[in-house]
This record gives sequence, structure tokens and C-alpha cells, in this order.
Amino acid sequence: FVLAKTKMRFRNIIFVIVQFSLLFNAYTLAVPRYLIYSYMKIIDTYWVYILPHMASTLGVFLMKQYMQGYVPDSLLEAAEIDGAGYFRIFFEIVVPISKPIILTVVLFGFREIWASIPIGTIFKEELKTLPMIMTQVTAGGIARSGSAMAVSVIMMIPPILVYLISQSNVVESMSSAGIKG
Repeated sequence: FVLAKTKMRFRNIIFVIVQFSLLFNAYTLAVPRYLIYSYMKIIDTYWVYILPHMASTLGVFLMKQYMQGYVPDSLLEAAEIDGAGYFRIFFEIVVPISKPIILTVVLFGFREIWASIPIGTIFKEELKTLPMIMTQVTAGGIARSGSAMAVSVIMMIPPILVYLISQSNVVESMSSAGIKG
């Protein structure tokens, strides 16, 4: 919202930095992330799964593009003239209009967290995710291929359920991602 609809100084520079950060993949960022996690003392905790996805650059990019195209300036100006502050405008006007993109970002975040394999940051067996355990099972060779296929089918159920619940909003926001009003 701040990058799309306010007159904040340096907002274009900040958005260029967000776009630039989309160029880096997880392997490129592995060592800096490990150093940051080590400094924060969150290695072998659930925070390793949660924190990287809270400030998703893809989420910032999608939200800014959606708000720029689908949150009318005239509506925000009318609310401001009526005496609404930034927080009231955001929570009572912008959030309801942005429900489709919020659900899209939540879906992408869920998919990322569900499929994440934090290599080098989780060592306790009880904190390992199902995909991480699957890589260990499939490393057992052809003798474990039946078990691997059964677990793969079970692993597909939660993402499919989340997608089915939010499907109509995701389709709406993705079909309008490049169109400006």
C-alpha cells in the first residue's frame, strides 16, 4: 500500500530494490541466510521456516502491482476528505478491495512453506518437514519406492485443499495482475 498509493520519498528506489531481489534464488542466498539465522540464534527452531516467508519479495511485488491497478485513487481521496486516517483507509477500504491478492500471496506462501527443505538450518528430526523426510526415504533406493509414492500422494492433499478453498480469488487476482484500471 505504501509503495503503491502514498507519496513516500524513495518509494520508487525501494521498489527497484524489491524487483532486483527477485533475481536471487535460494541457493545464492544460502550462506547469507545461514549467517543471519546463526546471528539470530534461530537455527533448529520453527522460526527458520516462518521468518523467510514473512517478507516475501514476490508478495510485495504482487501486492504493489494489484493495488496500483485496482485500488482507485478517487476512493482513497474521498475517504481522506471525509476525515479518515491512514490506518482506517487501509483497514476499511484497501484490505477489502485487496482480498483476492492477499489470498494469492497466502497461497504462494503456504506452498513455499509446505515444500521447503531448509538445508543446513534444521538438524533435529522432530523439526524436519515432510518433503525433507521424503528425500531421506527416496534415498533408500528402489526398495522404498512404494512408500515414497504413498507419502507423495498424502503430501499433495493439503496444498490441493488450500487451493480449492481460495481458487476463485486466486484466479481473479492472477488474471488481473498485469492490467491497470
